[in-house]
Amino acid sequence: FGRLIERLLASPHYGERWGRHWLDLVRYADTAGDAADFPVPEAFKYRNYVIDAFNNDKPYDQFVREQIAGDLLPTSDEAVRWEQKIATGYVAISRRIGVSPHNLKHITIEDTLNNIGKTFLGLTIGCARCHDHKFDPIPTKDYYAMAGIFRSTDAHYGTINGQGNRQPSRLLTIVGSDKNRAQKIRNHEFKLEQENAKLLLMQEENRELRALKKKANANQKARMRRLNRDIKAARANIKNLEEQAPAANFAMGVKETAEWRMPECWFVGRFAIRDRS
Repeated sequence: FGRLIERLLASPHYGERWGRHWLDLVRYADTAGDAADFPVPEAFKYRNYVIDAFNNDKPYDQFVREQIAGDLLPTSDEAVRWEQKIATGYVAISRRIGVSPHNLKHITIEDTLNNIGKTFLGLTIGCARCHDHKFDPIPTKDYYAMAGIFRSTDAHYGTINGQGNRQPSRLLTIVGSDKNRAQKIRNHEFKLEQENAKLLLMQEENRELRALKKKANANQKARMRRLNRDIKAARANIKNLEEQAPAANFAMGVKETAEWRMPECWFVGRFAIRDRS
């Protein structure tokens, strides 16, 4: 009987069977759900991470840390670095609502917090979104402190632009251990991020001018025409850059963004809150 147990534990199907229970808890799916149910092309890498964690008997505390903040954990091993980043697919796969998920990020954060409460704490903490929890020691202040932590997190879930998804997301790029190739990939991504940032600024200015409608003066109308031309050119430039991207592997996951300001605190990232009141 002992040999039977050892054989079953050594089987790769052990991780597949028990990993399914964890994937149910963290609301895993290969598609986005909601209105259009569009595919999430690299979600399977997070699924495989969970299966491997069970098969390799990964310690639970490490398993938890990697999924919530794997992109922030220090390591000098490139393979381990990317295993940890793939683990953050847990955060990236949070519910995305409607055709404009970037405009409804607070709902995505709400889903992340609710799942963290149920999966890791065994608590429903959603009540604290509107008022201090009536039965558990979870004040609204703590709820929004956690919300601020995840507000600084940029999710890369990699869905495509199409019907029902007008705001697609990019993926994380796995640069690998080849330093020259890694530098080319980073340089290309930096240039692409700069061009996307310029495009967003032009689009925002254009929206503000269009909101004036008939109140716009001649200079503002001329500026709108220039912006329309520049936006069209920027989109073409971004498309060309994307087509010229160096060969790389990709993963769904998250990375930290710049500090995010709220009235009472500065939230600097997951597990790092500085009180500046």
